[in-house]
Amino acid sequence: MNKIDKIYCMSHYVAFRFIKNENINFFEGLKHKTFQQKENSLYEIFNIADIEKVIQKTIEDFYIPNKTALLLSGGIDSAILAS
Repeated sequence: MNKIDKIYCMSHYVAFRFIKNENINFFEGLKHKTFQQKENSLYEIFNIADIEKVIQKTIEDFYIPNKTALLLSGGIDSAILAS
């Protein structure tokens, strides 16, 4: 069961930029998940096409239609994803 605690959520988000406890939310009906990093994998990259393939495959693995968002910061990593 999800608990509603705006103070907990706001303080954790401001301090850590995420809310660790998936069972505590800002309000009823809002759910969030904490990103669970997969095992680090090494990729054989020989050229720019290989990099593009790895990025495309990674995005396809995480993408859920109408439920996936991407926050772009304006840095080089965001510029690569935006392109």
